[in-house]
Amino acid sequence: MELLKFLISKVFLKNLLLAIIIVPLVLWLIFVVLKIYTHHGQAFPVPDFSNKTKEEVALICIDKDLRFEIVDSIFLENKKRGTIVDQNPKPGFKVKQNRTIFLTINAFNQLKVKMPNVVGGSARQAKARFEALGLKIGKLIYVQDFARNNILGQHLNGKKIEKDELVEKGSYIDLVVGNGMSNSKTGIPNLVGLTFNEAREDITDAFLNFGKCYYDESIETYQDSMSAKVWRQYPTYVYGKTMRLGQNVNLYLTINVEKLPIENIISASNNK
Repeated sequence: MELLKFLISKVFLKNLLLAIIIVPLVLWLIFVVLKIYTHHGQAFPVPDFSNKTKEEVALICIDKDLRFEIVDSIFLENKKRGTIVDQNPKPGFKVKQNRTIFLTINAFNQLKVKMPNVVGGSARQAKARFEALGLKIGKLIYVQDFARNNILGQHLNGKKIEKDELVEKGSYIDLVVGNGMSNSKTGIPNLVGLTFNEAREDITDAFLNFGKCYYDESIETYQDSMSAKVWRQYPTYVYGKTMRLGQNVNLYLTINVEKLPIENIISASNNK
């Protein structure tokens, strides 16, 4: 009886009414606060930080209420030092405020190594020694000399470079090579379907020089350029066709598989 009297008392009914009013109000306030805290529905596309300096990135992040973190650094010759070359999430990906963007920056300074003496050896021998040190063969400059493919000189940026001089890792070293006192020729390699690095290596192995590289409209980012394939070359590969030692080969690259010959498309599909 006492419980029944309490349940129908004015005090209980008054508190019950207050609870019915206050509890939904509190729940609504919690929902509103959570909505504001999580920025519900306020996702926006990530800016493109490519080629921006760390200082420029910081200003953009302050304006967009984002955070950033440099997680890696690489060294690319064709990019301005100290600028962003890659990011995650990618440009255009929608995120909310306070999201951290992870960035890869192009290093200011490359490691240096001692220049070996490759004079007197062959281009293939030089290539093996360079690879061990992180160096690369640049131009093959053929001159009149009795010893065919014998290295007569080594140069960096047009200047002779001596043994044990410090050079940046990744540098392209030009080699002066004898032509055997003849207009020797070499076969044109088939470069279609190869990446830039693969094609350039095959060009050097054929005693030719890399000329120019042309990227089509499908190449938009650094990652695109790294995965792009050669869809055309000049001179064009023809079985049995030759050209003089040291001549240039130009490359045309794309990530549009429709430009590649059918056998390259099938190969790419099978490798997935």
